[in-house]
Amino acid sequence: MSVVRAITIRDVAKKANVSLSTVSQVLNGRPGYASPATRDRVLAAARELGYRPNALARGLVTSRTGTLGVVITDITRGFFTQVVGSIEQIASAQEYSVLLACAEGVGPEQRALETFIDKRVDGIICMSSSAATSADHILQVNRLGIPLVMINRPLDTAELNQIAWDDLEIAQRAMDHLIGLGHRRIAHVSGLLDGVGRRSAVDRIRGYKNALRAAGIPLDESLIVDGGYDYATAFATCGTLFDRDDPPTAVFAASDVMAVAIINALHRRHVQVPEEVSVVGANDEQHAVHVEPPLTTVRLPVVAAGRRAAELILEAIRVQAPAEPVRETLASELIVRASTAPPPSSE
Repeated sequence: MSVVRAITIRDVAKKANVSLSTVSQVLNGRPGYASPATRDRVLAAARELGYRPNALARGLVTSRTGTLGVVITDITRGFFTQVVGSIEQIASAQEYSVLLACAEGVGPEQRALETFIDKRVDGIICMSSSAATSADHILQVNRLGIPLVMINRPLDTAELNQIAWDDLEIAQRAMDHLIGLGHRRIAHVSGLLDGVGRRSAVDRIRGYKNALRAAGIPLDESLIVDGGYDYATAFATCGTLFDRDDPPTAVFAASDVMAVAIINALHRRHVQVPEEVSVVGANDEQHAVHVEPPLTTVRLPVVAAGRRAAELILEAIRVQAPAEPVRETLASELIVRASTAPPPSSE
């Protein structure tokens, strides 16, 4: 059986009729070392021979591995896969690979970061969900000199790069839409009422309450129910909200998954959406347009956040010098579809 030998830089050097040093400098992108004609000849030889650089050997020379670590909460949710996809698109354009870890809460997040350090990643993007604002374990990574960017992971520190959206604003947009249509009894299906693990749930409850207060609408705490960011849990909340003498005419759910659950639960009860009850979600995930009726929601800038985080991390790796931390808040957008309408005239 014949064995196919890997092409080396020695083969490229021989074909291009240049030294090994010249091939190494050209393939590592060092400017000014070779003339444009020589550079073109080396690259042409490498392409013709099908040369692929050995990432491990190159890492030993450059102290880089060509990998980024990305921490998210749940790979099964389209919300997170959108972020990962946008990061991978930017990273692959610069010949970087992405290693993925799923973690929710401080403990799993810390273990994921330690794993990435052990694997010598060149930079880390972290978008795990936690209500904790303690940053000690994250700051330890940052102080090792490993470039780090947080996506919508609010932390009480100015030392870290942070790309975020405003969950208060997201709730405000959804509520302003419903209030503007004339709704006054608006329920909120929250992520997690105790806030454990999800800062977004806490802020969206606050945004819901702030919007009611600003509109002069009395708060009814019994209209706030825990949907757990979960379809089955949110589906079950319909009994709590609509088996009552004074049911709401609108529901703001803290995620599209829960909003779709509410719509389907209302259909089972033969309640018309939006003629009898309006429903608004948050995130604008793919299934938001496939439910009947299509869901009005608040679109989060998840794709833009992933791209921006990847750009920041790759620039930090390239420069290899401490820079002033970046803090950016990206805008959300209300997407009006067919699941919302003015309340029944009897309200």
